Amino acid sequence: MKIRHYPAAQRQKIQALLDFSRRMLRTQRQTCVKACSWDVSEIVPNKPLPPWEIFAAEEDDGQIIGALALDPTRWQIDLLAVLQHHQGEGLSSELLHQARRFAKKHHHFELQVIVLMPSLPFFLKEEFTLMSSDHHPVQLQERFFMRQTLRPRLVLAAEPFDDGWDARAFNESLQALVPISQCQSVSCNLSDGQHGYVDALIGQSVCQRVTLPVDPAFPARKISYAVRGNNAILELSALADETSTRLGGHLILHALNQGCRRFYLVLSNAIPQDGGLGMLEALGMKFVYDDLGEIVRADDQELKKTLRGLTFIALCDPKDLYRNALPASPLIRWLQQTSSAAEPGAGAGYGLGYTIQVLLHGKCQDGVAALMSTIGFRERLRHADALLCFRQKFLSPSSSSSLPQAAAIAHHEDMTTILVTPAKTNAAQAEILGFDHVVNLPEGPLSDQDVQKTLSRILNELNGL
Repeated sequence: MKIRHYPAAQRQKIQALLDFSRRMLRTQRQTCVKACSWDVSEIVPNKPLPPWEIFAAEEDDGQIIGALALDPTRWQIDLLAVLQHHQGEGLSSELLHQARRFAKKHHHFELQVIVLMPSLPFFLKEEFTLMSSDHHPVQLQERFFMRQTLRPRLVLAAEPFDDGWDARAFNESLQALVPISQCQSVSCNLSDGQHGYVDALIGQSVCQRVTLPVDPAFPARKISYAVRGNNAILELSALADETSTRLGGHLILHALNQGCRRFYLVLSNAIPQDGGLGMLEALGMKFVYDDLGEIVRADDQELKKTLRGLTFIALCDPKDLYRNALPASPLIRWLQQTSSAAEPGAGAGYGLGYTIQVLLHGKCQDGVAALMSTIGFRERLRHADALLCFRQKFLSPSSSSSLPQAAAIAHHEDMTTILVTPAKTNAAQAEILGFDHVVNLPEGPLSDQDVQKTLSRILNELNGL
């Protein structure tokens, strides 16, 4: 099913709309709107048609299953109808969304409609209000005059900033600048490929946080992971300051004791470069080394006993799925001699992807796509006008980041995308990454005033588009 827009100039679709509308009026059950102010059941051949902008929901074969006719001279919806056996599928809301978007693009921020009683609950649910004035009584001949004030709807997505700014903080700053009555906004934290994965899941309330007991030797260090049912999501960038991946093994054992049976290990280049050797030792695997520090043999019986019945999935940067080159480390060299060839994603996390494939019998997946799916990012973008993406570091095509994929999803939904960053980025660079515009934040630590000035500039630019 597709929603198509047929401008008023394309008159050939008018007759198809009228034929469709007549069929709808003959059905027993009234559809969303029956002959608003324009009564299609009374059309006569010589009666002039309004300059309708038509939005039609069509099957793949071109058959119309729903339609909306918008009169842009009055910004009034004259007709909205959906075939009865397609009602309840969200077509009416989607057609309304397209009409709202068209109006806002033409800098008009109110829609009107005249509906019959059966249609009243639907439009109330869609946040239309009954309207009454000297010229428009709220009810006339069993028809209700309604209107809706259109507000910009923004989605603010952010990767972690060093000074604590995240999507929620940017959104709070926006709401302090512009009343909710004038602008709708939602926030969504994302991962920068090294940090923020667990925080993004917990921030969207799809997972719970579990924190490891504080190590007396490192009282300031707090390490946590996310849990959803019997699934554990472990962000191994927490090991960045470690000399080996041993702490990753302790994370797995802790989650195992919490009842987790399925483990998602988020890999990045911000982890120790031992290929997972320390993690395996913490899980019970024993290695024998020669004088040069190379592995000559290993005993994995305890490892198999510990991990029996468990599932492991490595979540890596999408680009790592196309890189099979393995780094040099004692564990990787030994695995290459005793195991099968590397599969896509093996090089992720300095070879930890290969270790997970061979010894934990796991597989590698696109970590960005998994995050977007889990937090319902596409649904959060639904009916939005613009996506604002905040990132502290310079973003290039080779950078690990969720934002280009977020921008691609937004473009699929036909919305404006803006990259907001303190890093010097020009419009051409932003366009390569999938962003329509780039707005620079001040460099250095951000204040509320800095952020609000930037957001005010963005709102002014959006109003001018």
